[in-house]
Amino acid sequence: PASMALDKATFAGGCFWGMEKWFRQKFDGRLVSATVGYTGGTVPNPTYQLICTGTTGHAEALQVEFDPSIVSYEELLELFFHIHDPTLLLDRRGAFGLWLLWLRIRTGFAQARMWLGVGLCAGWMAWPWMMELRMAAVASAWAVGLGLALAAWLGGKNVGTQYRSAVFYHSDQQCHEAKRYIQRLQDARVFSRPVVTTVHRAGPFFVAEPYHQLYLANHPSGYCSHFLRTWTLP
Repeated sequence: PASMALDKATFAGGCFWGMEKWFRQKFDGRLVSATVGYTGGTVPNPTYQLICTGTTGHAEALQVEFDPSIVSYEELLELFFHIHDPTLLLDRRGAFGLWLLWLRIRTGFAQARMWLGVGLCAGWMAWPWMMELRMAAVASAWAVGLGLALAAWLGGKNVGTQYRSAVFYHSDQQCHEAKRYIQRLQDARVFSRPVVTTVHRAGPFFVAEPYHQLYLANHPSGYCSHFLRTWTLP
């Protein structure tokens, strides 16, 4: 029979839509609840629009309630680290996310994309002129700028501190297990880069707006950057 002693676990690792989708899919009916929300910040009762500015300190997170006699905390950790890249601290999609984040904060997302498009078009038109005048330095700078713009354009989703990788523990035992699991990943060199997942004591968890709950269940073709990786620990 199931135990009556329920526990909570809170994870942040990119867009919470994908986190919720994979946890519900993997533990199909074995979780008591799975709720997306915001945690780890300094502003009470934040909204999604405020979170997107990257100024509140919050992370998009998934909080699950579970029965430890049915699902272990280590199983939750294992799925968490398998469905996102824990080596990326600020940007869940690409190396130039911080640059795009600055542009988005200064101009807004729609305007940022507009200016990226303008820059691409202007650079494309100016390229023959730059090459004709043998302006190698300018041409090289343009090429770098094009690469930055293209990377930001393709990787424009899930950029910023709100998509960082973090474990928010609810007990000393969870803290110990999370740190031990991260150390196992490091020792086994599962990833080519160091794991940057941070471990913090769980604080206030603010439930996200209703339309974020079960988002991918209600919108199957919606955006999701999470996928199941195939690595194993020795």
